[in-house]
Amino acid sequence: MVIVHARRRRRGEGRWIERAVVAPTAEPVEPLLAAFVHAAEGGPIAGCVAGPSPLLPRLLDAGFRVADHDTFMASPGVTVDADRLMPHPGLL
Repeated sequence: MVIVHARRRRRGEGRWIERAVVAPTAEPVEPLLAAFVHAAEGGPIAGCVAGPSPLLPRLLDAGFRVADHDTFMASPGVTVDADRLMPHPGLL
């Protein structure tokens, strides 16, 4: 199970995944891929995928590209699960 919030991009064409969260008991890659397909509504789609996410290599293999990057740093015990969460980049 995945919960997704997507919107039209503020600039340019297509949609942006604002945030997506996969249930803790689910394998994260397939639900997040399905979220990209569904949220795109047949057009271009973008989102913030953390580098350690197992989703990233699958998206790159499918032709997605990295357009921007930030540095994600965390201390032990951090509550952000990079495997299951696609956050709004302003939250990192």
